[in-house]
Amino acid sequence: MIMNRVDPPGYRHAVCPVNSAGLLAMSVLCVAILGCQPSGRNTPKDGQGTGTDSNVEVALPSLEKREVQPVTVDYPESGVDLGWGWDSEEGVPRPSVCVEFSIAEDKGQTKYMTITEVTDSHELMQSMNISAAASIKTIVYQASGKAKFAKNTKINSFSSNFVLNASVDNGVRYTAPVTPGAKPVVRNAEDQQITPDAGSIRLTDAALRLAKQRDLGAFLDACGDSFVAALYGGANLTAVLTVASSSRKEQQKTAAEFTGSGWGAKVKVEASTSESGQEKNDQLSMRFFQTGGRKDAIPATKADFLKKLDTLSTEASDYPTTYRVSLLPYTALSNWPNRDIEISTDEQEQLAEYWGAYTGIYDDIQYILDQPDAFQQLTTGGTFGAVDVDGLRKIQDEVHAVIRRLRDAALLCSEPDPAPEEQCVFNERAYLNPLAYRIRMPIPKTPVDGKTCSCEWPVSEDAGRNAIDAIIDYYVRDPVKSICRNNPIAAGCLINEEIGRWEQRVGKELLALPDAATAMQLREKQSSGITACTSAEDTQACTRNYDWFEVLESPAYAWVDVKHAGADADQLGLLQALIQGETKLSTELSTGSELSTGSDSIDHQ
Repeated sequence: MIMNRVDPPGYRHAVCPVNSAGLLAMSVLCVAILGCQPSGRNTPKDGQGTGTDSNVEVALPSLEKREVQPVTVDYPESGVDLGWGWDSEEGVPRPSVCVEFSIAEDKGQTKYMTITEVTDSHELMQSMNISAAASIKTIVYQASGKAKFAKNTKINSFSSNFVLNASVDNGVRYTAPVTPGAKPVVRNAEDQQITPDAGSIRLTDAALRLAKQRDLGAFLDACGDSFVAALYGGANLTAVLTVASSSRKEQQKTAAEFTGSGWGAKVKVEASTSESGQEKNDQLSMRFFQTGGRKDAIPATKADFLKKLDTLSTEASDYPTTYRVSLLPYTALSNWPNRDIEISTDEQEQLAEYWGAYTGIYDDIQYILDQPDAFQQLTTGGTFGAVDVDGLRKIQDEVHAVIRRLRDAALLCSEPDPAPEEQCVFNERAYLNPLAYRIRMPIPKTPVDGKTCSCEWPVSEDAGRNAIDAIIDYYVRDPVKSICRNNPIAAGCLINEEIGRWEQRVGKELLALPDAATAMQLREKQSSGITACTSAEDTQACTRNYDWFEVLESPAYAWVDVKHAGADADQLGLLQALIQGETKLSTELSTGSELSTGSDSIDHQ
């Protein structure tokens, strides 16, 4: 992630996305950090007049646009103060001040609350504003505070899980501009008025010298890539609400109730101690984490939680603590040299996302193994049957192997100063999309009157189609709706074409190919559409004869329709024989739809 965009030099423009908290503070900050800029008027050069001849070309100043993008993170347990540097890749402060500034403060409380549905531990950490760097560290190190709370909160796909965040900010302390020509000193915010044109926040002379060196390494080591621009104090309360739901329909209903305008009434009803609400009360569980406020007992019941919400504003005022930090990149400063700081946390985000997805799959499989009679699994005949416990354990072992690989990658990404050959690199294409395991898992049996039924599995002509739809709805389509609702540009927000691709793979066997070369040869064979035919005239059938498998080059896997050669056939041997040209394939076509053979840059699994 490049922290600023560079257009032709000569003019600077600030872009300041801010939230309601600390609006005045950030408005002042956005204007002040760039300082006084050229007006854009043209001054005549020596020997030139100022005539208004329309044929005279007037040179307009070129523009340089620098983005001012604040980033909000949790207050670190090690402590931090205004002006300190910050290392975004490691997610830690640098205990040095590389900017000149004064201090200002806005008072008055800002209150806000959000409720978000989550499906795995990664989404939980995102909803709690835990950075990617902090998420990665929880994988390999002992977590503490909010990260420990998130790590120890189990999320499974067979319940509805919601994160409620309630915050009360007691104003904001922020870095303010230094008066032009004045020596930077820290002043009492109550004794001064800071105006937007009072000067600028700027690099210190020592930091500026480091920033002008050919190698930015010394600057980044001393100052980081950003600085602490604002500190927010008050109180924050996070609650994870889990509702036991026995069907996807119930989960959808619960999601609508909790994320809609009536969620408060829903919680209050389920918090009731009345006899009529006791059954629902048993289905709702809560876990809490609070920063700031009075040091009293942790809410133990739903009623305690509602009382805590009512008193949070008073607690924030009487017992505040700093819990949130706003960061700004040095590239936004008026005296920053015309160069970029290339900082990227994309790979950390991808690693944290895959870790959350795979650990969620592992836990879900264990949940199924603990109560297999409550689930149903797609059979080779295309309908639902009993859970194949041995086959499911094999899938769980495959998932566990991936988790170990992810743990090793997280360890590498957590090293503070890794060797050049051991830099944090996460190649998403080296891993199967987690959906490749999801669509092979059993789904809950359809409940009847709120109880798990001893189901009779479908036997109609449409049973196979219905079974595939049920699996796709449960593990793909419905979760995608939730992801898209929370973040329409998230990688997991799939389009209908991508969902259709996963639908074609349900019921097929997933084979690990020996290597990428084998995958490439199979793809070339499939793309060519040429094979030995039993009838020279039936060329159309021959060209369609590769529809029974789909090849993934990275990682090297193949989805194979076992009905083509029979469930007991050596599917991998059949594919290898196809490459070597040692077999003639039957011209009898599979009834499945034709699969894509092109490169898939979005859904590469």
